[in-house]
Amino acid sequence: MKVITIGKKLVPVEQVAFVEPFDPAANPEFKPEKDYKGRIVMLNRDIVLTEQTPQEFAADDLSP
Repeated sequence: MKVITIGKKLVPVEQVAFVEPFDPAANPEFKPEKDYKGRIVMLNRDIVLTEQTPQEFAADDLSP
């Protein structure tokens, strides 16, 4: 099982449902300290924000 580190979380790759762009303008009340560019949705519907774009995430973390 391959595990990736996202921030302080360890996430099994098998649990990632999909990765999509994160749009902070969609929720103006949410003011993150970091510049999040991607949103990882897990099979159990948990969400993890990442500073990588979906393309960067796929190239860095999911390649064999």
